[in-house]
Amino acid sequence: MHNKENQIAIYLCVSVFFTLISFCTDPTIAIECERKISIRENSTPVNHEGNTTFAGISYPSTKMQTNARISSTVVYAFIFAFCLMLVSLIYFLAKNKFFSEALNQTEQKLKAKNDKLLRVQQNLEDALSIKTHFLATVSHEIRTPVNGIVGMNQLLLETGLNEKQKDYANIANTCGYKLIETVDAMLEYSSLQAGKLLIKEVDFDLRFVLNKTIQKAKKNAAKRKIKLEIETSQFLPKRLIGDQHCIRQILQKLLNNSLKFSKHGGTVTFRVTLLESNSEYHTIRFEVEDSGPGIPDSLRDKIFTPFAQGDESSTREYEGLGLGLAISKSMTSAIGGELNFESNRGKGVRFWLKVNLKNSN
Repeated sequence: MHNKENQIAIYLCVSVFFTLISFCTDPTIAIECERKISIRENSTPVNHEGNTTFAGISYPSTKMQTNARISSTVVYAFIFAFCLMLVSLIYFLAKNKFFSEALNQTEQKLKAKNDKLLRVQQNLEDALSIKTHFLATVSHEIRTPVNGIVGMNQLLLETGLNEKQKDYANIANTCGYKLIETVDAMLEYSSLQAGKLLIKEVDFDLRFVLNKTIQKAKKNAAKRKIKLEIETSQFLPKRLIGDQHCIRQILQKLLNNSLKFSKHGGTVTFRVTLLESNSEYHTIRFEVEDSGPGIPDSLRDKIFTPFAQGDESSTREYEGLGLGLAISKSMTSAIGGELNFESNRGKGVRFWLKVNLKNSN
């Protein structure tokens, strides 16, 4: 802005100067001599044998008048132009000094605010690091004794217990496994928050990963008395290169989520299709569709947000931390895939995962 104002000042002074020159060099301005002979600028002298002729009147060269003077109008114009340029220069110099000081003060204030924001950001990062470390430590410390409790309870079930005792032990076992799932979710979430998720692209058997995932899902479906339907394309490649751990974790969480929200006697469908294939990559789409209540409109925009719950009351029907889909979304982004859903209220929901996996040679 200041450079622009300086340019305007220079242009103004130059314009006034050239305007004055044009005015002073106008052919109609007269120069007065002692004998009051009007001599114009465009009158060209012609020398003939030592004589000088102006407008048809000849004078000897030795008698040429030398005391010519500029008219007072021209002098006043010069003085006015000089004063105008001087005042303009002083004004713009003072103004630039004022703006320079104001700019320096503004820069100092901005720097102070920036330093303050950097300190706040650093404090937030430190707090997040402490929270993540605390969460990981506590989760690990909880998981260790819970595994021991579940293991010993399982051994207790294999002893001679009556029916009532077995019911108690089974309930304890079920609660123990739920607690382990909760702790595992907290550990995964804390690892993702700390940026400790390492992507390992290795050669793996896709059908083997799918079979392991499906077998575990079938056990959960049988406990809930839910029908699990499997639809896989016959054109799926056998071996691929990618992070099989992340893919399996995402699919397992999607299946568990659909099984949790499906009613007894409902149906969950798992589909795997090959969308595109070339010499380098294979694009595969995984779908998990259930017959549950669907996703409410109030939850659509935050379905992948950590700890998102459709019903946040203490007496809600469906349990869980609300971390499964958030973790799945983070893992999907880490492997360069795409995760989204389609839902109709009261008609279930269909989650789909699309990933590009390298071809294995």
